[in-house]
Amino acid sequence: PGHQLTTMPRSVSGVENAVAPVIPPAVPLSRVFADSMFLPASYHQSSKKGVVYRAAVLFVDGLTKFLHLEPVEFLNKDRPVASTALAGYKRFISKCRQVSKLELHPEHLRTDGGSEFKGAFSTWERAQVASHPDRYQHSISTSGRSSANSVGERSVATIRRLIYGRHRAQVRQWDLDGVPKIRRRYSWVDHLDETLKLYNNKLH
Repeated sequence: PGHQLTTMPRSVSGVENAVAPVIPPAVPLSRVFADSMFLPASYHQSSKKGVVYRAAVLFVDGLTKFLHLEPVEFLNKDRPVASTALAGYKRFISKCRQVSKLELHPEHLRTDGGSEFKGAFSTWERAQVASHPDRYQHSISTSGRSSANSVGERSVATIRRLIYGRHRAQVRQWDLDGVPKIRRRYSWVDHLDETLKLYNNKLH
């Protein structure tokens, strides 16, 4: 903790806005962080008519930094729906169990107050709490401060850089091959498995 000191501007300093280091208990899924992210239009041009993925919901384990990204399919301009976030949360838990070979249950989830973490998502969580009283706790960051969900925000920034880097590499290849711009179609979801593998196989 002594090496993770954070200084803040005087205008927002104080106990209620203090940024504390996130040091989770030494158990996978003891602290899970989630956040949503949007991507530029050039990253979700799909060859499948009418289906684009403009956003994703991210889940990350605070201890191991194991990460899952659930693409959000948009047919209109609606925000991510709770059913997509719930499907991503279940898939994230399943992946963690598969990798660890343990029957893990999340102890605590930290999110913002977005609509994607309400409705069907909160209904499912309440059912899980009834079966596992000491698991599936959920807290919501307050005041809209990103520091309250620091691990989620940092993970979004990191995975976004990897996605952007893969897109830039594809653009360079198109330039070398002389591909006309009208024929350039790129969907970040097509490269998502490789991106997640690159991130999750790194030493964090």
